Amino acid sequence: RREFRTLSKQERQTFIDAIKALQASKNRSKYDAYADLHVEVEYFAHGNSRFLSWHRSFIDPSIMVPYWDWAYDSQAPENSIIFSDEYFGGNGNPNNKWCVSTGQFTDWRPKNSARCLVRAFNAGRSQTIPALWSWELIRGSVFNAPDYNQFRLRLEGPHGNVHNGINGEFAAMRSPDDPIFWLHHSFVDKLWADWQALKSSNFRSYNGKNDDGKTAKVTDKLAYGYTVEDVLDTRNLCYTY
Repeated sequence: RREFRTLSKQERQTFIDAIKALQASKNRSKYDAYADLHVEVEYFAHGNSRFLSWHRSFIDPSIMVPYWDWAYDSQAPENSIIFSDEYFGGNGNPNNKWCVSTGQFTDWRPKNSARCLVRAFNAGRSQTIPALWSWELIRGSVFNAPDYNQFRLRLEGPHGNVHNGINGEFAAMRSPDDPIFWLHHSFVDKLWADWQALKSSNFRSYNGKNDDGKTAKVTDKLAYGYTVEDVLDTRNLCYTY
């Protein structure tokens, strides 16, 4: 998996076209099913040990999903190529219910919300996104976590800042309705893979509690029939970063 900027223009367009193809349906599409599932696992896969492992299984390992390095863009995320008119478009229009009116998703209609794709940067208070965590902060405060659960705890908050900063669909459990979801969570997955590679004790580290208060185990079930054990090594899923 590669950073979106490193893809050729054709590769970027192919990825966007694939997303659009999934959503192209008069009724409920295959794309809608992803957003539905994400809503269903609000507590199952967020705020506990399953957060990283479940999302790794959710982002189809068989597909080359690019990632958005928002740490690189941390001080002015809204200026990223991701939000350009050429690709995913930028902030929503405050004079039109915050509907996104730039980029390739101006006609994107999330089926469940029966409205346009909505973004309201900084909860509608500005045209900019509040600063995100930089690589300096990530290396100094996240990558030095002593075990998986501490790493997950330290990363889940900065991950949430991205959702809340972009806002709109992205700040709710239906966040996959905004196609930027896949690039964001691919980067979160990369950060986990980077931490795993830092030292041998990180590689198979998995601990903490699940949403039911029970001790997290590598036999715990995730999305699409995977277990935690299945997803600990991305190479077993046939992808690397």
